[in-house]
Amino acid sequence: MKLMINTIAALSFSLGCSLVSAETTNFDVPLPTTSYYKTYPHLDLSNITGFKIDTYQNALSSSPDTEVMIKQVTFDFENANSLVVKNLKKESGSTDTYVGTVDDVWVYRQIEVRLNITGGLRDNSTVNAEIHIVDHQSYTGTNAAYPVTNPYPDSGANSNISGHLLVHANGYLYNVTPEKIVDRSTLIVDGKELTLSLVQKPRFSMTGPESGFKVKALWMGHGEAPFYEFIPVHDFDARATAIKINEYISPDGSVDHDYSIEYINHGMKQSTEIKPLKPVLDKLFPVMP
Repeated sequence: MKLMINTIAALSFSLGCSLVSAETTNFDVPLPTTSYYKTYPHLDLSNITGFKIDTYQNALSSSPDTEVMIKQVTFDFENANSLVVKNLKKESGSTDTYVGTVDDVWVYRQIEVRLNITGGLRDNSTVNAEIHIVDHQSYTGTNAAYPVTNPYPDSGANSNISGHLLVHANGYLYNVTPEKIVDRSTLIVDGKELTLSLVQKPRFSMTGPESGFKVKALWMGHGEAPFYEFIPVHDFDARATAIKINEYISPDGSVDHDYSIEYINHGMKQSTEIKPLKPVLDKLFPVMP
């Protein structure tokens, strides 16, 4: 009996590890540029309102180069049902193209989605998406099927549309994964409590050109706003670990603070440049005239 309990416990631990070993990242591609090549008169795929890409990576691997996989891509259309394709695979011989298929979508037996992602699966990378018909037979009812033909013969399009391109869309990836706070520091600035919360993964701002390690500043009596400590895009696999605050007395007798961010990049501990905090706060929370 004891052996059975130990075996069950070991199995539970193993299953638990497998459940937490995948690190998930969610990307949005809002308002992509879309081109639609119509093949069926009552199907309108002309406007993709946005699409989402969910990825996963082995979080327990010690290698920063562990391959990132695409768990699911979801396309939302203004005038048609959403398209969901799961478990896209990297195309053989390619470093940036992912391919997946799904059966019985809209009026088609099978649809193929191809994603070409320039810059890797990370914030601000360019993504080009193509949606193709794999099988030239389309469904018009539960069991009925007939060959899809070009409804607009004067367009010059090939009437044999097996593999025909339906939709092309492109845009930029924005990381919308819930932010993980890894460190928090509370201090007094100008007599008011200031809390700085450090986000683990580098981010691009969705409202401006800033990028890097994101710090959320909450200053009592002033408000809440984020700022970004720049790091190069090629270091966006780094993970922040701590925000360091140094308090000192200025020559005029006032209390000032410096800050820096510690992080791990490719297994090495590093730190950003030490900078004065007050200019950052003055920019985030300007004094109103």
